[in-house]
Amino acid sequence: MSIRSKSLQGRCNDCGLHTRLCLCAELPTVTLKTRIVVVQHAIERFKPTSTAPLLLNMFPNSALLIYGARDVRFDVEEIERDVAGSCLLFPSTNAPPLLSPAEATDPPPSRLVVLDGTWSQCSRMARRVPVVSALPQRKLPAGGLSHWTVRRTQNPTRLCTFEAVLRAISILEGPSSGLSAAEHSFQRVTARALYMRSRLPAPEVPDDWQLHLRQ
Repeated sequence: MSIRSKSLQGRCNDCGLHTRLCLCAELPTVTLKTRIVVVQHAIERFKPTSTAPLLLNMFPNSALLIYGARDVRFDVEEIERDVAGSCLLFPSTNAPPLLSPAEATDPPPSRLVVLDGTWSQCSRMARRVPVVSALPQRKLPAGGLSHWTVRRTQNPTRLCTFEAVLRAISILEGPSSGLSAAEHSFQRVTARALYMRSRLPAPEVPDDWQLHLRQ
């Protein structure tokens, strides 16, 4: 069952692609030690460019919380269940970088909370949602630019939700064949989304797109 609440005419409700380009049947299932909790702004759940549905489809150890919707209760218990083991992945100015278990002095988080929405929506949620703002924050180290150029941004260093989670998990759990498969599948979805917008001549992944989980 799709996590989107409104149908997208002519599109798959999960990957957001035109139904003839849908890749959902080919997406891998990746088992993670870290639980991923996505806090999504209510407006974002209706957008076909949201990458949260892809994340939930590929990573079973994940959950989606909708914030700000009148028809959906914000399930704070999902985070409160393990506050001590949780951290918020958000690039605040003062947030320390997310470190691998070998680099960190503290145990790695068992629960990673990520925000899904526009930059301004995520910034407000990071400050105003009590159960979220109380969490310790970590940010990703500087890395490669986003491939998810389906949505315009004034800052090319900002990643979409799916890419941010991939990089975070590769730091916390190490690169793996499962993560590489997930990133390759995401690149296939990205290429098809750009093709739909006439920004690529073909729906295949360009040869110069490299896997860059740790870059």
